[in-house]
Amino acid sequence: MMDNTYSLRRKEIVKDEPLVAQVQERWPALFFVPQIESEFARLTSVNLKEVFFSGLDQYLDRFLELFKAKSGLPELTKLTRAVD
Repeated sequence: MMDNTYSLRRKEIVKDEPLVAQVQERWPALFFVPQIESEFARLTSVNLKEVFFSGLDQYLDRFLELFKAKSGLPELTKLTRAVD
């Protein structure tokens, strides 16, 4: 059903500029993860999770350095040791 109403939603949101609360009330499915992924793919032809995680992988080494620098947390220390 969300596929069939895309143009209607777009027109309504662009033309009327409703508040987020109004959009959430009118189109609640837009605020669920699967629908967000679907809408993103529809607009960009890109898989949101795939792009996000591949981008995250670029910074993994730096994240690990930062986590190790914050070694005051026992859980984080245990986790970074496990990764090493």
